[in-house]
Amino acid sequence: MVHFDNITLHLNATSDAHIYYTYLRHMPEGFANIFFGYLKPVLTLFVFSINVVMIKVLSTKRMRSSANTILIAIAISDTLNMAFPVIPDMYYYAFGYYKEYIPPALCRSTYYFSSPIPAICHTVSIWLSVALAFLRYVSVRFPLVSMRLFTMKRTIIAIVTICIFSALVYCLHFVAIVFTKVTLQSLKNNNINVDACEVSFQSLLGINFQTSTGILIWSSIVLTAFLPCLFLLILDSAMLLRLRRQECIRHQLQNRHCIFYISPVPSDGTRKRTSQMRRSIKLTMVIITLIWLMEIPCSIVQVIEISLNINLLPIQIDGQLIAIWELVTDLSYSQIFLIYCFMSSRFRSALREAFRC
Repeated sequence: MVHFDNITLHLNATSDAHIYYTYLRHMPEGFANIFFGYLKPVLTLFVFSINVVMIKVLSTKRMRSSANTILIAIAISDTLNMAFPVIPDMYYYAFGYYKEYIPPALCRSTYYFSSPIPAICHTVSIWLSVALAFLRYVSVRFPLVSMRLFTMKRTIIAIVTICIFSALVYCLHFVAIVFTKVTLQSLKNNNINVDACEVSFQSLLGINFQTSTGILIWSSIVLTAFLPCLFLLILDSAMLLRLRRQECIRHQLQNRHCIFYISPVPSDGTRKRTSQMRRSIKLTMVIITLIWLMEIPCSIVQVIEISLNINLLPIQIDGQLIAIWELVTDLSYSQIFLIYCFMSSRFRSALREAFRC
């Protein structure tokens, strides 16, 4: 078996020069059947239902804003990130088709749905989270500037730009693998032949497969894991420090009864909103840190394994960890989305109104 770009390739028993595409996973068969055939589809349906509710509420007239437009885009990309790979997962594992070579008519669509398209959606989600954090920081630091800067038109342009950028990051993944139709002995019945896909790897930009694969994965690590997570931590930390500084100044002025302080004493509502925003930032920073800790080590392990052609862990354990890691990461982004929404009293009020009979 060979694992590349989230797909499993079956080596010919007589020659390692011929590689054929199957949907077998590097993990125990029982675990894979339950996880990919039943558990993941149910969780995807659950996330889809939640995101539909969120989008409905955020789309109401009273909730329209630049920040909520970004939240809607995050909800859509999160849903697509989980929905696309679930289609081949259910088809092959719920119905048992993973035991046979993938038919030539399904090879390319299976690869696209299970690897590059979800990766693009994942990248869109995390960079939209960066955009939302930047918007929130500017709104706290420069409230008057943010009203002029973050118009609805500019927000939509930014969302489209992030989508295009994410697609460009993974554009080479669509052409890295070539599928050729061949006829082979069936994996399930040695007495019959079936059509299958022989897999070949293109050297990108004149670079050999191992080097080009390392470049693709490292670029993905930097552009879709390290940089966005770093930006999120910086922006959230800066905003948290800003809020603390503002509160310290307010407390000092109130305690000293400064005669030059002409601003009114903040109301209970203002203090409550400030406390809610700080709590939201802290929770978001915790989740972002967990995602960062999951993204970077797993990506580095994948680079080492492919670049050096070795397995750092037993192959079945490695496959299970990757599957669980991907699911936890997907669910983590949904949790970030829920935190952004439910920490807002306006959202909770709009949610009650949307489902009021």
